[in-house]
Amino acid sequence: MFEKLEPFVVNLSGGSSMLQIELQAELYDEAAKNNMKAYLPKIRSALILLLSAKTEEELQSADGKIKLKAQIKKIINESMDAGEEEPVENVLFTSFIIQLQ
Repeated sequence: MFEKLEPFVVNLSGGSSMLQIELQAELYDEAAKNNMKAYLPKIRSALILLLSAKTEEELQSADGKIKLKAQIKKIINESMDAGEEEPVENVLFTSFIIQLQ
């Protein structure tokens, strides 16, 4: 089961680039999806902080994107106060654009 998040647009650290990203979270079940909706403001805030701390160099490589997916998954689960459970099983990028300003 998937839940699409609204797009994120942030300035990357260093100030010369902007990131536009769209993603979907793969969730364990319907209860996890409903729980995620309830925590969306907290999730979006945490993800904006994470994304805006990244640099263009960190996100250019496939390895950098894979690390970011893991960080996003962790932050979403933590924001949902999931404890040991992981309601978000995976994060999928549906759009990933780095633009020079």
